[in-house]
Amino acid sequence: MKTESKISFPLYKICYSLAFVAVLSLVRGVSSVAEIGNVMQQAMGILAVVFCADTYMQEVQSSRAEVFGLYSMRKKLRVVYTRLAVQTAYLYGVSILGYGCFFWQRPVSSWDGDPAWVSFLMYLAAMPAMLLFCGTLSMTAANLLKNLWAGIGLGALVWFGLISSGADELLGKWNVFSFAFRDIQRTLDVSWLCGTGCSLLLAAAMLAAEPAILGRQQTGKKKRSRNMRKSVSGEEDNYEY
Repeated sequence: MKTESKISFPLYKICYSLAFVAVLSLVRGVSSVAEIGNVMQQAMGILAVVFCADTYMQEVQSSRAEVFGLYSMRKKLRVVYTRLAVQTAYLYGVSILGYGCFFWQRPVSSWDGDPAWVSFLMYLAAMPAMLLFCGTLSMTAANLLKNLWAGIGLGALVWFGLISSGADELLGKWNVFSFAFRDIQRTLDVSWLCGTGCSLLLAAAMLAAEPAILGRQQTGKKKRSRNMRKSVSGEEDNYEY
């Protein structure tokens, strides 16, 4: 776990993630505490997309690629799932920190008089599933397309679609970001839990597909290796001739 944490959190990732929530709290105004959760859930979604996209690709593109390629599929999956888990936990902590950053604006408790801690507890409950979904989405897309930027781009497109008003009208409470679209004047409305459940199911489905995706990559590498050996052997035969 300690090793995976070191690999998952290079300095530049920590810097841009903290800068992201700090700048967001400066440029995005809020008038009530309940509104902070709406703003933060949507914003943290795109941060998770960018932050987690290289969960597996960083091994393919690093000097550790040859060693990582020798791992069994079971060990590869354990490494990937562990890194995704620690990154999601880190982003959860960043989301809590970002929530607190908005209080310099002195927002009112809420429109209907409910205490601020009620809104905060619901925010804590809504965030983990969304972060896991967005992080898993970009990681899976990058692995499937074999390109980090393609994974980020596809994840960003899905994120942009889900935070649109059209998605809210179409999906309603089943939207991954249904918490962000909730009526803040009805603080105790928990219909957004349906969207949280969808986030978990979709993330689980993508994680279940990872063995097939990584297995396909491994098969492709073996085929390229065999073709290269055949090519080299053919060149040696022609040389001898």
